[in-house]
Amino acid sequence: LYSGNLFIWDYNTQTLVKQIEVCSLPVRCAKFVFRKQWIVTGSDDMQIRAFNYNTLERVHAIEAHSDYIRYLAVHPTLSYLL
Repeated sequence: LYSGNLFIWDYNTQTLVKQIEVCSLPVRCAKFVFRKQWIVTGSDDMQIRAFNYNTLERVHAIEAHSDYIRYLAVHPTLSYLL
C-alpha cells in the first residue's frame, strides 16, 4: 500500500502523468509549489525533498526531524515550508 514512490495523475483523463522514486520508505505527503514548479515530499525517513516538476530532478533534501513527516504546508507567497 505505501511505497517510496510519488505518482502524479491527471484527474480528468485518469491517466498517470509522472512518477518519482523518492526513497525506500513510505511517502506520506506531497505539495506542489507553483511559483518554483516544485513538488515537495515528506516521508518516513524524516526527510523533506523538493523535486523539479519538469525534470523530476531532486533540487533539495532536508533532514527535518526525528519522526515521520505526516503533513506539509507551503506559504502562498513567502519561502516558508511547515
